[in-house]
Amino acid sequence: MGRLLLLNWYKQILYWIAIISLSYVLYINIIQHKKNILPDLSTLSNELWVVILVFMYQVMNNLDFSSTKAAERREKYISKNFKILKKKYGSLIHNLTNNEMLDTVVYAILIYEDFNRPRIVRWIEYFTFFLTTKSKTLGIMQFKTDRYIGDKESVLLGTQKILDKYQSLKQSPDWTYYENDYQVARDIIQDYNGGESYSSEVMNLMYTIQSQSYPNLVDELLT
Repeated sequence: MGRLLLLNWYKQILYWIAIISLSYVLYINIIQHKKNILPDLSTLSNELWVVILVFMYQVMNNLDFSSTKAAERREKYISKNFKILKKKYGSLIHNLTNNEMLDTVVYAILIYEDFNRPRIVRWIEYFTFFLTTKSKTLGIMQFKTDRYIGDKESVLLGTQKILDKYQSLKQSPDWTYYENDYQVARDIIQDYNGGESYSSEVMNLMYTIQSQSYPNLVDELLT
């Protein structure tokens, strides 16, 4: 799924140890010998270990790990994926946009769509597309189409759609009402895939990409 960097491995290992240990003990003491699952009241004091193990698992399941670590994993995930995507599609994207601010909008959408539609899910989408041949969002940038497109073409078409929306905004009478670049970016993102939640999450990704990889950003959208 491409999400290894987002996992809290310390918590996952605790889960594995607890689940495997409890499963093993239950198998050895109950399932293997086909004992009655209900405890024998005469030996109840000797079977309190079951209650203790369940309690320990519940405690670990409710552990509240630091949100700082989660934020660090998120930033590392974004940074790594940005570098991979820029290496693959950087020249294609920038040759179309010729604007680094607009590039960050494209990368934010790319990372968001890739997260929600990882490679294995996109394979399933291709499979269903070939079966039904109905119009469908395909490729890493989830561009809606009625014909087969690969990841690279989806980036090309998706970036062109973003650029077309940006240019149409500049030519519209409402252009004078925009106060900053982020209002422009928000409307471009909403046009790509409607919804307040979508635009908010992609905007947050865009801010992170800018702070990580474009600290000296000079290009503007509102020009």
